[in-house]
Order: sequence, then C-alpha cells, then structure tokens
Amino acid sequence: MGLFAGRQALRAHREDSHVIESGEPILNKVEYLPMIDQWNLTSKVPWHGPDGDVVGLIGVTRDISARKERQEEVKRQNERLERFSKMVSHDLRNPLQLATMRLELARRADDPTPHLDDIDEALQRMDSLIEDGLALARQGKQVVSPEPVELDGILRTAWSSVDAPGATFVIDSPPGVVLGDVGRLRQLVANVFRNAIEHGGPSVTVTVGQLPDDTGFFIEDDGPGFPNPDDADLFEVGYTTSETGTGLGLSIVAEIADAHGWTVRVGTSDEGGARLEFVDVERPSSGFDTDADEN
Repeated sequence: MGLFAGRQALRAHREDSHVIESGEPILNKVEYLPMIDQWNLTSKVPWHGPDGDVVGLIGVTRDISARKERQEEVKRQNERLERFSKMVSHDLRNPLQLATMRLELARRADDPTPHLDDIDEALQRMDSLIEDGLALARQGKQVVSPEPVELDGILRTAWSSVDAPGATFVIDSPPGVVLGDVGRLRQLVANVFRNAIEHGGPSVTVTVGQLPDDTGFFIEDDGPGFPNPDDADLFEVGYTTSETGTGLGLSIVAEIADAHGWTVRVGTSDEGGARLEFVDVERPSSGFDTDADEN
C-alpha cells in the first residue's frame, strides 16, 4: 500500500469512528484520489440498532469526476469570457475613438482620403481584436474532433491567405500527419504566421520543419525574434511587443496546442528570429485514412 493510500485509509477510518461515536453524519464530502485520478462524493450516516444506539454506519460514495470536469470547463469558459470582455472594453476603445474622430474630420475636409485611410486602419485593428478575442473565448482548450490531418496542407492553405506578398514560406522538412482538429490547427498556424509578419516585417521568411525523432514540428522566422524567449508571460493574454499587436495571438496558439496535448517551446532561429517548437505531437497509427486531411 502506498503512502497516500495508507493515509487515505487512516482518514476514512477516523471518519467512520467519528460518525459511530458521535452519531453525526458526514454529508456530500468532495474528495480527490490522486492515485486513481478520481473525484468522489461521499456521505456517511449513523446506523441505529433496535434500541436506538449507533451500531455502525451506512456510507455511499459516487464517482463525480465527469461532473468536476464539466465544472472546471465552465470555470475556464467564464475566465475566457471575462478576459474577452475586458479586452473589448479596453483595447477596442482606442481604435473606436480614432475612427470616430477621423470620421468627423473627414466630413469637414475638402479631401477626406487621409482620414478615410486612418479609419480603415482602425477598423481593421478592431476586426483583428474581435476575431482573436472571440476565438479565445469560444474555443478554449477542448479539441472537438481529433483526426488524422495532413499538416503540410494546413500550413500551405494558411499561408495562401496571408496578406504579405513580399514574405517567403519554406517547408524545410514536411511535418507529415498528426492527430488534431482541422479548424483549430488552421487557426494555430495562421496566428503564428501573422505574428511572424507583424514583428518580422512584410519581407520576412517563415520556415517550417519536422523536429528530430518525429517528436513534433517547428515554425520559425528570420525577424527580430522574441526579446526574451524565457519570459513566462509570453503566452499570456495581452502580451505584445508591437504597437499594432492584439496581444491575443500567442495566447490562442498556446491554448490550441494545449488542447491537443502538445507542449510549446520557445527559442531562437539560426537567423536570430522567433522559433516555436511543438512537441509531444500525437501521430496516427499506421493504416489511417488520408481522406481526413485539409480540404
């Protein structure tokens, strides 16, 4: 018997003795058993004999692990919604005020074009903030339908939607097939690409490749890189070193990776740019259906 199991048995014995000796019930006690990764709900009531004396107890224990998981998911969802509401109330205010001010100036100007350009830029920033915020609030860490996915196709599709004609995309070694959710993987790589262009400039080169021993894949660029790759706040909501960044892109990347059971490692490319490594990537067993790749 392990140390914890021994302590758990001793605690249960003490509770049983307390119920029998005092006649006081223990109702709906929530307890976690780490050795079997299980949450229980336990009640113990005294058992009275014919003469009214307590002669024992009656105990009922139910596994409530599924309920606890649902409660934790609701808690995480509420936290994401709270972060989104704070972002909406704070980060959207500046571009909204700018657009409002420029609209008023445009109405008075003989040539409204410069003001309209500023309004367009403000609206694009608001659109990015809303898109990232909703993604963070809605998707969270739950992967709905993992399936064999040809990651090369997702990468090429995501890059084709990038609005940076001067940027270059290179697949150094194809990452191959992974188990994942197509929609969320598409969003993960799109956010990494957008982050690379946002910080590396319109002529940045983004390179993707497979990690040694088939442990995962990497995405890196030749931009300025992360100021401090060891910064613990790198994936926190609101973290950005760019004046135009939403501070949400890397948070979305981290949450989607975590939902797949992947670990994200931060480093520096050989060119001094940013490098993200996705490890613990699950691969499908042999004989998978290749029809499940990117469409």
